[in-house]
Amino acid sequence: MDEAAFQKDLAAVLKAALALTMWGSKVRLISTHNGIENLFNTIITDSRAGKKRYSVHRIDIELAISEGLYRRICQVTKKPWSPDAEAEWLANLLSDTATEEDAREEYYWRAEERRRHLSGPLHP
Repeated sequence: MDEAAFQKDLAAVLKAALALTMWGSKVRLISTHNGIENLFNTIITDSRAGKKRYSVHRIDIELAISEGLYRRICQVTKKPWSPDAEAEWLANLLSDTATEEDAREEYYWRAEERRRHLSGPLHP
């Protein structure tokens, strides 16, 4: 399920989807955070605490780039890859978000409390 944290009724969707696991199917929740007060974040917290049988995988933009994300994008879009183009691409992604908080959450997997004002450098 893509963007699980943004589902209006994640509990109902999970209720239906998890029934398939009795046949050996897998349910994968893929999402960036949507703050910390939502079921997606609770599932992550419970999984890390051993309360759920789920595994949590964290891939931020830096890891994705180091594993070839931008190179693959260039290959698919038939654009030439270069270190400078990659750095510019990342800088543009980060500066295009509405706030630094949004960039942290979207690209660096940081669940942030949305009511709190954040300051400081963007990169972790």
